[in-house]
Amino acid sequence: MLGKSIGGAIAILTVLCLLELVATQEPWTDPQLSVRAGLDLWLDASRAAAALANGSQPFADGDRLPVWRDGSGLQRHVLQDNPQRQPKLVRVAASATADAGWVVRFDGQDDHLRGITAGHRLIEFTLFVVAAPHSNPGQYRAFLSLNELNRKDYETGLNLDMNAQPSVAFGNLNLEGNPCAPLSRS
Repeated sequence: MLGKSIGGAIAILTVLCLLELVATQEPWTDPQLSVRAGLDLWLDASRAAAALANGSQPFADGDRLPVWRDGSGLQRHVLQDNPQRQPKLVRVAASATADAGWVVRFDGQDDHLRGITAGHRLIEFTLFVVAAPHSNPGQYRAFLSLNELNRKDYETGLNLDMNAQPSVAFGNLNLEGNPCAPLSRS
């Protein structure tokens, strides 16, 4: 799960996972990204509104985010069908460009997005997560989880969470798993 329950946090996630694949990035992505070869997944909150609009009506501050589009060109979008569990697209700053100043906000309870991509093996990866959790309700509230379908993330993939113990402030970051196992995101 991407961004599941991060204690009422504002989360800006940019995920870059490098595999042996090359694709053309989406036209709405940041043209200044210099490394494109091997880009497997690119979720950029600052560009989420532009990606979703893509010829349709623009999104407004506070709209639910049913799909967070992958900018890598590989179409590995993450989504949530249940509107009650969809994070919100929130404008936090005015900008000269329409795509800047946005964050994706998860409610810290049950908001999450899923993407399923079977049969990939991470050879190496770089992960960037920018988040501002307001608290940690405990129970391993995750920023990101990668795993084989119907298997545990910490056994067959990778998990980045805030640890089991609740706290009133963000204080622990837990990274565990087998990142070289075959993965599907869920």
